[in-house]
Amino acid sequence: MYIGEGEDIGDRIKSHDTKKDWWTIAMLITSAANNLNKAHVKYLESHLVEEARRIGKVALDNGNTPPRPSLSEAARANMENFLEYLLMVLPALRIDSFLANTRPKSAARISPLDSSAESAPPTFVLNTPKHGIEAAAVVNGRPANGTIEWKLISGKTYKEWEQEKLAQEVSTNE
Repeated sequence: MYIGEGEDIGDRIKSHDTKKDWWTIAMLITSAANNLNKAHVKYLESHLVEEARRIGKVALDNGNTPPRPSLSEAARANMENFLEYLLMVLPALRIDSFLANTRPKSAARISPLDSSAESAPPTFVLNTPKHGIEAAAVVNGRPANGTIEWKLISGKTYKEWEQEKLAQEVSTNE
């Protein structure tokens, strides 16, 4: 992977096409208002190179990590927000080079969403009063917040149940 910035993208792509035979995909990043200046772009480039190196999922063809330009505090905050959004959107485009592998190393560890090894998993139901239906496999056909509409038979929401399980996991690991 190569992360770079350029003034004339057409020339840059032509140059890479003739000099780099390994690349097959180009991703261009811009803003809706086209309000990224040279310092902003260099900041983004530097941060993305650092992040790709830190994660280590793909080999980088960049020879060095470009230095971050100095930006005002406000501009730096804007670029950090831009990066946060960008790093959220990229996996949706199947670009996962910036996602760390955060799965636990041990296969024996039970996920906090599993109830436990000994007991049966909890059964959640979705109550749709309009139709008088209670079923775990019903799709409402309308926007619905599953974390509060899916409930245990006891009435506890999925959100409440998940928070309890995560709290238990945290206290177990401490």
